[in-house]
Amino acid sequence: MTTHPILREVRINDYDKVKSLFHRIGMPSESLEAWKAYRKSPALKKAGKDFSFGWVLEAESNIVGYLANIPMMYSYQGSEVFVAVARAYAVAPEYRSHGLKLALKYFKQPEVAALLNTTANEYSAVLFRYFKAKPVPQAQYNEVLFLVFNSWRFLRAVFLKCRFPGAIALGAALLLAPLFKVITILKQKNAYSCRQDLLLKRICIDDLGEEFDKLWVKKKEQEVFYTDRSVAMLQWRVNIAPSHYHMYGAYLKGLFLGYFLLKIEHVEHLKLKRCLIIDIFGDFKNDENLVVLISSLVREVKDMSVDTLEIIGFPQAIREAAKRFLPFKRTITTWPYFKFMTQDLNAVCQNSDFWYVSLMDGDSSL
Repeated sequence: MTTHPILREVRINDYDKVKSLFHRIGMPSESLEAWKAYRKSPALKKAGKDFSFGWVLEAESNIVGYLANIPMMYSYQGSEVFVAVARAYAVAPEYRSHGLKLALKYFKQPEVAALLNTTANEYSAVLFRYFKAKPVPQAQYNEVLFLVFNSWRFLRAVFLKCRFPGAIALGAALLLAPLFKVITILKQKNAYSCRQDLLLKRICIDDLGEEFDKLWVKKKEQEVFYTDRSVAMLQWRVNIAPSHYHMYGAYLKGLFLGYFLLKIEHVEHLKLKRCLIIDIFGDFKNDENLVVLISSLVREVKDMSVDTLEIIGFPQAIREAAKRFLPFKRTITTWPYFKFMTQDLNAVCQNSDFWYVSLMDGDSSL
């Protein structure tokens, strides 16, 4: 018979016990640095409100349930929208019946304009639907577009995911790699593009100039629900784990157009090193400029010694440009869910043009 758990707000000194819960149920744990960083989000300063960073279920001095709550700021037509992002919902199997208490605290938060979960798996999606949250109406969000740079490492990851023993996965990958390399070349029908007047330049996150804030001031006036891309917010996000991120500025005849943000991710259990396109943001003038810039980006990533380059989400126009160079696709099980607390946003959020969801949103790239 299990002890009735106590529900309370999470504290920094709960970190080790929460990490033990993650390890027990097979979830990847967050770093202590990330926990501390959440409490320094620029969104808190802008909102000027009290905020709970999550809740735990505690039984017999152990943490048996956890739900993180990350503060973020969004913008719609120039108006700031304070959003609470759900993250890392975890409950020990024998206390699963008490998990609803964590969700109830999350959905009953005062003074929050919207609730968002960008990494909802099958189990948490059921909970979100129970509380009247809805899936983001952005087509093909769960379809990942990708390019393979290292065929044998990619194939080994595929076989490992299919639960092949390590030696067999390696042998099969080495045997099939040459054929897969030919398939990759054949699927890349478009030649890489290059233009003298269109430049992609590596940028240090700590050196972002006012051109970035000017871009954000301009873009946030649009009728699109954008996550905060101010310099302060970009630097906060990247500096949680700065060695994992790469940022490139896009310039046309010296004029700043926008940027691309990448994140390198090591998938330890699959022995795979992948590069994720976290954000593509700017005024690129036309689709052909975007195609040329993505072409340049692919060449930059190729020199990073990663196994794959992947993109998740984004509106259809960006996906079509990326598809020219990222010819493979796979389906993931997660989908973003949202719930707005204000009637004015509820009235427009069912339109797909309202959304611009990528790994930049919510906790997807934290």
